[in-house]
Amino acid sequence: MVRYINPLELTDLPVIMLTDNLRSFISWGIRKHTHGNYSHIGLIVHPKMFASQLTTFREVPVEKYMKKYYRLKFYGLKANEETKQLIIQRVEKILSLPFYKRIYDYLGILGQFLRFRKLQNPFAYYCSEIITDILEPFHKFPPRRTPSELNRLMANSPKFKYLGHFFID
Repeated sequence: MVRYINPLELTDLPVIMLTDNLRSFISWGIRKHTHGNYSHIGLIVHPKMFASQLTTFREVPVEKYMKKYYRLKFYGLKANEETKQLIIQRVEKILSLPFYKRIYDYLGILGQFLRFRKLQNPFAYYCSEIITDILEPFHKFPPRRTPSELNRLMANSPKFKYLGHFFID
């Protein structure tokens, strides 16, 4: 059952946010290649802000994704406050790094495309890779997962709670 929520009202942070732009050719390609419904993933660790691996890992307003043709899905963590704070601190530490230490792993995307997941830049990340690293103290994911694979893993894990969806009809 789909539960609709307003992401601007989320207060029990961090929250995992999966996104997909239904009008983007790149998003379509990622969905098709990964056999899933989502092409991007990040975390909300500060109210109304989405920490995500774009060209660099950075925070952008959640409202950037609250538009027509975007589909958003949210998971909370079934964790104690100490673990939640640790995850928030991990995000803040990455955000404080110089830009060249937060760059996107374009080589890793090529590896995903070629189905050779070990092909990647060891000094850079793509979105699902950095999120699994950040969440590592809470939950150990298999390496090099896609946003859709993480969605399926979280949906079937007792450590995560489905919070809801947001999209504009």
